[in-house]
Amino acid sequence: MWIVAIAAALAVVIYFFLICPSLRKKSGFFGKYKRFAHRGLWGGDLPENSMAAFSLAAEKGYGIELDVHTTLDGVAVVHHDDSLKRICGVDISIEQSDYSEISGVTLPNGEALPLFSDVLGLISGRVPIMVELKCEKTDVRVADVALKCLEGYEGDICIESFDPIVCRRAKKLAPRVPCGQLAGRTYAEGDSAKRKIIKFIAERLLFNFISRPDFVSYQISNRSNISFRLCRFLGADVSFWTVRDKDELKICDEKGAAAIFEGIEA
Repeated sequence: MWIVAIAAALAVVIYFFLICPSLRKKSGFFGKYKRFAHRGLWGGDLPENSMAAFSLAAEKGYGIELDVHTTLDGVAVVHHDDSLKRICGVDISIEQSDYSEISGVTLPNGEALPLFSDVLGLISGRVPIMVELKCEKTDVRVADVALKCLEGYEGDICIESFDPIVCRRAKKLAPRVPCGQLAGRTYAEGDSAKRKIIKFIAERLLFNFISRPDFVSYQISNRSNISFRLCRFLGADVSFWTVRDKDELKICDEKGAAAIFEGIEA
């Protein structure tokens, strides 16, 4: 029996080691900021991740959540999907293209694809920005390129990614910038068995030993997950995505979590 007890205790210790967030002193970022417009304040004639959507969010005093990819030749572009097909109607991969190949592509409102540097210039510290670092496969270049753009920027910024290795790279390059682990129930039709296993592990925050996040940005509909709840108990700050109604906003406020919202007035 003692062997079983020791094995069980060891398993618990390993589990807590895997999910434990950063133990460094918190920045207070989410103590100050509680509302982030998901991909800007978009809708109607304003496309997501557009300069117009970011401008409107800033005018209303909302923080901004946006997505950054890097092109093959190292240009930071603000766009959510790996491909431009859904929004722009052109089936081109951002990461597999030089910027010159996509620079002429426009959003539905006629805007050019925003450069991260241009968005930073537009916001210029007026509201906080939550930067999601995107990559098709693990590619830490996106952290290098995005953080290069942030050199000298004086506004409040936090960084997050679904990829724990990208998070770790961002923390190494900018240790004073709050860095978070994105997670949730993200299974998709067509996922391979290997991909499903990776997502199962990620949903349970078992990659936190790689990223050691300052905060966890977690899917609000999956908030009862025990690993998420324990990670928060261990001291992680929290933001919830994607908040789409007043009841979910109320949950965010009750939990003291930041809300990444869309489609509602927050």
